Amino acid sequence: MSGPPGRPLGSAGVRIGGGLVLATFLGLAGGVRAAEPGPPAAVAGVVQVRGRAATPAVGVRVAVGGQVAHTDAEGRFHLTGLPPGPAVVVIGADEAPLEIEVVLPPGATARLALHVDPPPDDVLRVIGHRRPAAEIRRRLTRAELRGAPGSSGDPLRAVQDLPGVARAPFGLGLLVLRGSNPTDSLALVEGHRVPIAFHFGGVRTVLPAELLAAVDLAPGNFGVDHGGATGGLVDLRLRRPVDDGLHGHVEADLFDAGVFLEGPLHRGASFAVGARRSYVDAVLPALVDDDVLQQTVAPRYLDYQGLYDLRRGPHRVRALLFGSDDALSLVSAGFDLADPRLGREVEDRTTFQRALVLWDAAWAPGVDHHLSLAIGRDHLRLRGGGVVDVEADATLVTLRQSLALALGDHLTLTVGTDDAVWIGALALDGLLPPKEGQGGDAVPLTTRATVDTRQDAVLTDLAVFARVDWRPGGGALRLVPGVRCTYAPDLAAYGVEPRLNLRLGLGATTALVAGVGLFAQRPAPDETLPTLGNPALEPERAAHLSAGVVQRVTDAVGLEVTGFYKRLDRLVAPADDPTVRYTNDGEGSVRGLEVLLRHAPGGRFFGWIAYTLSHSVRRDGPHARTRLFDYDQTHGLSAVGRYQLPAGWAVATRLRYATGNPYTPLRGGLYDSDADTYVPYALPTNSARLDDFLQLDLRVERRWLFDAWTLTAWLELQNATVHANPEFVVYDHTYSRSDTLDGPRLLPTFGLRGSF
Repeated sequence: MSGPPGRPLGSAGVRIGGGLVLATFLGLAGGVRAAEPGPPAAVAGVVQVRGRAATPAVGVRVAVGGQVAHTDAEGRFHLTGLPPGPAVVVIGADEAPLEIEVVLPPGATARLALHVDPPPDDVLRVIGHRRPAAEIRRRLTRAELRGAPGSSGDPLRAVQDLPGVARAPFGLGLLVLRGSNPTDSLALVEGHRVPIAFHFGGVRTVLPAELLAAVDLAPGNFGVDHGGATGGLVDLRLRRPVDDGLHGHVEADLFDAGVFLEGPLHRGASFAVGARRSYVDAVLPALVDDDVLQQTVAPRYLDYQGLYDLRRGPHRVRALLFGSDDALSLVSAGFDLADPRLGREVEDRTTFQRALVLWDAAWAPGVDHHLSLAIGRDHLRLRGGGVVDVEADATLVTLRQSLALALGDHLTLTVGTDDAVWIGALALDGLLPPKEGQGGDAVPLTTRATVDTRQDAVLTDLAVFARVDWRPGGGALRLVPGVRCTYAPDLAAYGVEPRLNLRLGLGATTALVAGVGLFAQRPAPDETLPTLGNPALEPERAAHLSAGVVQRVTDAVGLEVTGFYKRLDRLVAPADDPTVRYTNDGEGSVRGLEVLLRHAPGGRFFGWIAYTLSHSVRRDGPHARTRLFDYDQTHGLSAVGRYQLPAGWAVATRLRYATGNPYTPLRGGLYDSDADTYVPYALPTNSARLDDFLQLDLRVERRWLFDAWTLTAWLELQNATVHANPEFVVYDHTYSRSDTLDGPRLLPTFGLRGSF
C-alpha cells in the first residue's frame, strides 16, 4: 500500500482488542522472551485524529521493520508478511516519529486502533495563490484562523493588519483600502456583493470562519472580472464542508455565542449550517468611556447560514442561504450637546438575506465554465436626533458567468458577464446624508434644509469582460491584459475599462509585479435620484498604477515592496447651486508604499510586519482648496506574531500604530437668536489631525484534546497598555470647549469552544 507522505504527529493512544495500552500481549520488547518462529504475522488498524469524532488520519506513514504503508481515506492500514514476536510500529515520518512496541502472534493479525494529535495547524496564513498571481492580491486562508491576535477570533479582522488597509475609527468594520473611502470598495461573497462585511462594531464577519476557505484582499488593480469600485475589494471564499462524518462546535465569548454543524448528506454531497447571536448590548455599556459622552449603547447582531455542496464528475454545485440582522440604539444621558435642539435618541438597523447558487463545470480538458446567481433583500433604517429618518428597501439580483478556454500550454482566454439589478425604494424625512469632507460642516444640523420624499428606482449595471493569461514561450514573464465594458441604462452611461497586470520572474527567488488600469463606479443612489440628487451625474473614475518586487529571503521568510498611485476624477461633490445639488467636478489622487515582511507558518511560529505609507488628497472643484480625504493616514504599522508552545498552549501579540485621522476644527461660535443655537466658525476642512493611534494586544490560548472532542479556551487583552486613543472631537454648545472621545482603554475577551 502506498500513499502520500506522513505528516507531523504528536502523542498517540493505542487500542488493541478494545483496551488502551502502550504495549500489547506480553509487554515491552526486551522484557519478554522472543516467540518461537512460526507462520508470518500481520498488523492492521485504523488511525484517527484526536479531538475530532471519528475523523480518519489520512496519509499517515506506518512502518514495521522494512515494511511501510500509509493510511487510506478511512485512516486504515495493513502490513503482512511480518515475522512473529516483538516488533516496533513506527508512526509518522518526521524527525521524532512515534514508536509503539508490540508482540505479534504467529499466523495472526494484530489489530490496532490509534488516536494521534492533529498537526499544529492552528495558525493564520497570509500567502499568495498556488500559482503566483500577476496582480497584487493577498490571501488569508483558513487554518484555525481563530488564533490571530487582536482579532477576537474573527478571520476577516486580520485583513486590517495587512498593507494597504487603513485603520478605521473604533475598530469598526470599514474597508479603507489605499486611501479610498469605505463606500469605494467592494465586500463580496464568492464574487457577489453584500451590503456589509462586518457586523456593527467590526467585531465579527457576517460569515463565520468555519464556512470560509480563504479571504482574498485586492487593495487595488484587481482584474476585469470585477468592477463598480474605484478602491479595492475583499472577497470571502467558501470552503467545502467535510464529508468524513458529522462535526461541529459550540462556542461563546464576551461578545456572542454560536453553533456550527457540518457533515455528509449523500454521495458527493455535504452540508453546513450555523447561527450566531450577540449579547454586546449587555456588555459594552460597562466598557465604554463615559467621561466625555455619557450614553447607553445597545448594539446587537445575529446571523445564520446554510450551505449545500455537491460534486458529481466534472460538475460542482453549491447553494448558500445566509442572512444578517444588526441593530444599534444609542441614548445620550448627560453630555451637553453642541446643538441643543437635537433629539437624544439614535436607531440604526441593517438587515439582509442572500440566496446564492454557484455551478462550476469542466466541459472538456482546458474548458471551464462558471455560473452563479445571487438574489437578496436589503433593509436599512436610520433614525436619530430628530433630524434624520431614512428607510431603504431593495431587492438585488446579481448574475456572473465566465468561460475559460486553454488555447495552448501557455495561453488562456477568459470571457464573461457581470450583471446587477437593484430594485428599491428610498424614503427620507430630514437631512440629506453627509458626503466626503462634510463631517465637520460648521452649519448646525437643526438650521439646515430638510427633504421629505419617497423615491422608487431601478438601477442596472451590465458588464462584459475578456482577459488573456499569457506566458510567452513558457518563460518567466506572465501577462494578463483585459478589458471590461459597462453600461448603466438609468444613467445612460457607457464605459470601457482596460487593465493590465504582469509578473516577471528574476531567478528562483525574485519577481517583479506591476499593474495599470481604469476603474469606475456609479454615484450613490441618493446622488442621482430626482429631488435628492442630480440625475445627470456620470460614474466616478480612477486610474490605478502599481509596481513592486516580491523577494523570497529564506524558505520561511518573504518580502514584498509595492508602490501605488491613483488618479481620481469625476468625483461627486456638492454644487454651489442648490437646485443642482451635486456635480462631477471633484478630483483627487492617492500615492503610497506598502511593505510586507512575513515569516510563513508551518512550524511553531508565524508572523509579519506590515507598513503602509499613504497620502490621499482631493478638491471639490476646479477652484476649490485641496484637502485631505476623511480617512487619510500617513503611516500605518502592524506587527503580528504567534508562537505555539508545548502542551497545547499558544501565545500571540499584535502591535498597531497609525497616524491620527483628519478632522475639521471648530473655533468658537456666534449665537443665532432665530435658531436659538450657536453657529460655529470652522477652520479649513480636514486641516487638523487627531493624535496618533497606538495599541498593543495580547492573546493566550490553551487547547485540550480528547479522543472525540476538543476544548479550547482563550484570553485576549486588546489595548493591554491602557493607552488613550482619541477617535472623535466633541464640543460644548458654545463651541468654546472641546474634548476627545477615546476608544476603549482596555477590552478583555475570554472565550470557550467545544468542537467534535
